[in-house]
Amino acid sequence: MSQLGRFILVLIVLFILAGCWNRVELNELWVTAATGVDMMDDGQWMVSYQIIVPSALASGTGGGSGATSQPASHVFSVKSKTYNQALSYSNLETSRRIYVAHNRVVYIGKRAAEKGMDRLIDFYLRNTEAREMVYMIVTDGLASDLLKKLSPPEKLQGAAMADLVDKESDILSLFPKVRVYDFVLSMNSDSKSIGVPVAELT
Repeated sequence: MSQLGRFILVLIVLFILAGCWNRVELNELWVTAATGVDMMDDGQWMVSYQIIVPSALASGTGGGSGATSQPASHVFSVKSKTYNQALSYSNLETSRRIYVAHNRVVYIGKRAAEKGMDRLIDFYLRNTEAREMVYMIVTDGLASDLLKKLSPPEKLQGAAMADLVDKESDILSLFPKVRVYDFVLSMNSDSKSIGVPVAELT
């Protein structure tokens, strides 16, 4: 191959391998472990996120002399008139972008479930980052209250609940675990019905 041909080939490869044009640094993201959806008394939707604090996980909560005691997660909520609007406003409430790809559990408040879960399902099916293998759990109270509840010795309540659902299904099997994907399949089947596990604070 002539030198001109090699030069043209190198140029083509350089244009094809443009690099990480859409990369996002980890310190620009808020990674979530769990999500909560509530319908408030005034008719507004409230979306809550359990955000992982990497520095607390790395150093250990309250560990080491002179270390600042910091929880491994932080919960913040966004209210709005519509569910989609609450999702859109979530990224305006914090300096970092909400990243839901590592979300393991979604809690749904009783009022939100009665209002309809079509908006929640639509989000998980359309969003490229959200995964359909997230566990669904309904709660009698507010979903945000469950997100704030610690489950010692685990530092992340969302991860602890996901592990608890797995163990319950494997050991006791009183009620099958339900993922968003399972929910969609069942609601589009001939029966058009499915049961979702319920969790409550005791």
